[in-house]
Amino acid sequence: MLALIPLALSLAPYLGRWLGGALGSGSTDAAIGAAVATQAAELVRTVTGTDDPAEAAAILEADPAKRADLQIRLAEIANARETAYYAEVANARQQTIDLAKTGSSLAWGAPLVTLLVFGLFAYTVVGSPPADVGTLETIKTVFIAACTYWIGSSRGSAAKDERR
Repeated sequence: MLALIPLALSLAPYLGRWLGGALGSGSTDAAIGAAVATQAAELVRTVTGTDDPAEAAAILEADPAKRADLQIRLAEIANARETAYYAEVANARQQTIDLAKTGSSLAWGAPLVTLLVFGLFAYTVVGSPPADVGTLETIKTVFIAACTYWIGSSRGSAAKDERR
């Protein structure tokens, strides 16, 4: 049945994003990829009535309405996975906000990392800078990123979420 996956991808290439699993979703990547592959292949088999990829392609070529219906249904699979992925991301963000509101020690992570970065940057400016130019550039880049977090939109976005 999984031999039908290339045909499904030719009709709905955006499904490919999910065949390797959800980006950044941890240990469930393989399960998500397998579930999407199984759903897509089963759908192609159901619509065309065959497990043979060449025969399925011929059936879809002969019946444009069936092909269009299959494309819509494959898009629905991708859309459902996309919606679930963004719900997972929103849930993770909400959990982080909840930790900060409850006074969890994890809420001190960003300020402590920033303090460490500022200290490292101050040491390189006041003390002896590293001989390796790459190391110095890395320290400067991390310093700029820390400043951007606190001054830029990331901290503003976090503050906005805290007001909700």
